[in-house]
Amino acid sequence: MDLTYRGILKWGDKREAEVEPLMKKLIKEKFGLTDSDFMGKYLPGTETVKLDKSPMLKPAQLAFLMSIAGRENIQTDDFSRAKYSYGKFYDELLDLRLNLVPYPPDAVVAPKSHDEIVKIVEFCSEEKIPVIPVGGQSSVTGALRAPDGGIALDLTKHLNRIVRLNTVNKTVTVQAGMFGPALEEELNRQGFTCGHFPQSF
Repeated sequence: MDLTYRGILKWGDKREAEVEPLMKKLIKEKFGLTDSDFMGKYLPGTETVKLDKSPMLKPAQLAFLMSIAGRENIQTDDFSRAKYSYGKFYDELLDLRLNLVPYPPDAVVAPKSHDEIVKIVEFCSEEKIPVIPVGGQSSVTGALRAPDGGIALDLTKHLNRIVRLNTVNKTVTVQAGMFGPALEEELNRQGFTCGHFPQSF
C-alpha cells in the first residue's frame, strides 16, 4: 500500500501513466519546455506521510467509539488521518504536493449501520467532538478539513449499497457511501441508468 502524500493525491485510476505524446508536444510549445523538463518529477510526494498533530481523543472516547464500530473500523495512523482530511480543492492538492496536512481529524471511524451512526453522533455531540462525514472525497469546498480535530466518519467502507430499487416509479434509495460508478453499474445490471453524471461521479 502506498502510504505517501502522492498516494493520497492520486485519484480516479490510481495507475501511473505517461503524458500522451500530443499532450506533451502541446505543453512544451505553450510553456517553452524541452524533453529534459519531463525527465524528473517535480514535488513527487514520495515521502511517507508524517503528521505534526497527534490525535487528541481521550483513551475513554476512543474506547467508546471502538465499542460501537469495532476496533477494525477505527483508524488513528497518520496516513489514514491525512487521507480522510482531503477533497479535491486545488489548495488541498497543492498542500499535498508540499507534504502538508494542516487539518487532520483525530480518528477515522467507519460505521456499519444507521444505528451505529446515531450512537456515534450522539456520543460526539455529548463529548463536543466534531464529526465530518466523508463520502467520495470529491469535494472542492475544503469541507473535509478538521481544524478542531474530531472524527472523520467514513461512509464508504460499509454503507455503499442500494437499499431499494422501485421499478414502478423508477426511484432508487442508496446508502450514503455508494460511489457513482458502482451505482450506475448495479442499475445497468437491472436494466436502468442513473441518467445523471455530475463532476463528482
